[in-house]
Amino acid sequence: MVLCGELYDPMGSFEDLGALRATDGPLSPTLRFHVFDMLTEEDWEDPKEPFGFRQIRILDLQRDQEAGLLPPSMNIVVCLYQRYVLSGMGYIARQSVTDWINRGEEGAVLHHADAVYKHGRVTRKDARLLKVKAFDWHDAVIIGVEEGLKTPEGLERKVGPTGHKEPVAKGQKVPSGSFGRFKVQVRGGPFDRAITYIGRWKGWTQEMADEIWACPYEWVGQWIRFESMHGAKTLPRIPKNVTFRDPK
Repeated sequence: MVLCGELYDPMGSFEDLGALRATDGPLSPTLRFHVFDMLTEEDWEDPKEPFGFRQIRILDLQRDQEAGLLPPSMNIVVCLYQRYVLSGMGYIARQSVTDWINRGEEGAVLHHADAVYKHGRVTRKDARLLKVKAFDWHDAVIIGVEEGLKTPEGLERKVGPTGHKEPVAKGQKVPSGSFGRFKVQVRGGPFDRAITYIGRWKGWTQEMADEIWACPYEWVGQWIRFESMHGAKTLPRIPKNVTFRDPK
């Protein structure tokens, strides 16, 4: 069987999870793997089975977990809640997601019952599954401007098991000669005075990046406003809808 899901550590940060790929050290005892899907090896190689059938196996795994039949070393959490037909019970489903978020969860993954599994990123056009997450607004001040990095020309990239090219390590990249990201300090809210970074966002153009990098110090002290994922513990995560604003 192949389990599909996400790593989660209630005592760790998003940055800690990202660093797991680069370490061979001991894992956190509170690290868990949240299971969202479960496939046979045949269906992993050639997906044909709809989620409605795969859900039956997840329910069996959930019952084994609740009965204490799974070895503790597996450290998995089966994430399967009530199934809703969104066309007829959309309000109930939305209210359930809101309740989960209010209890401290990050969000929910909604599956289409007839959808077969897809390797890699799923888009709205696919309509196979939808990640629902809440976002919070933050204000911040730009305290630094950093140059971007790019993949050097001619660098060969291996193709991973999902058919996508593997990411390029930061140490392999070279300066881009243009804007890369803002270093900002959050003002107010639960992350007051925390320092984080905001790179290019939706709607960004190369002309905008070149304009900022031509006079980077002119942007220091500028206030911005942005949304980030609800439920973060130490720093705002996944900023979006970034806008410049007047100082408070």
